[in-house]
Amino acid sequence: MERNRIIIRYYNRRMLLTVDVNALLQTVFDACGDRVGIEFAEMDETEQEGVVELIDGMRAIRNRFYILEMTPGEDILRREDLEKLSVAVGRK
Repeated sequence: MERNRIIIRYYNRRMLLTVDVNALLQTVFDACGDRVGIEFAEMDETEQEGVVELIDGMRAIRNRFYILEMTPGEDILRREDLEKLSVAVGRK
């Protein structure tokens, strides 16, 4: 049986620690099952620039993390549904 591969790309380590990691992992396990490989990796500069928004001269981070899924064909799919769900679960 092939295991699911998930990559969690985070803005920086400090921002990752503001995420409810228990809710994040529970969401991934619920969606992918117990046979899943999870990799944590910091976003590269291009990804970081893509999540920053200037609001009244201040930098705001729109997305602290991305959840990416590697398909068997090695395609990478962004799982925005899991991102939103993990944030919602973490707020309860």
